[in-house]
Amino acid sequence: MSLGWSLTLITGGIYCAQALLIGYTIQAFFTSNIAEMRSRANLLALCWLIVAIVEFFGHALYWWSFGYSAERMARSPSSSLIN
Repeated sequence: MSLGWSLTLITGGIYCAQALLIGYTIQAFFTSNIAEMRSRANLLALCWLIVAIVEFFGHALYWWSFGYSAERMARSPSSSLIN
């Protein structure tokens, strides 16, 4: 259960990181130096990739922990009815 709560904080905190990355991306478009713009674009692309990977695994573990807890909560009453 605590795993689900911690993953909720991670997946919810991703939106703040996305907002910052969008702001940095828009700011990078207004750079007059092409070499600097390309360098910032490569760095920001890597940052977006990291955010996507973290979000993917965060949501996957989040939904796994949700399903695991729901299954355990449903299993205990049904097993007591059978026995």
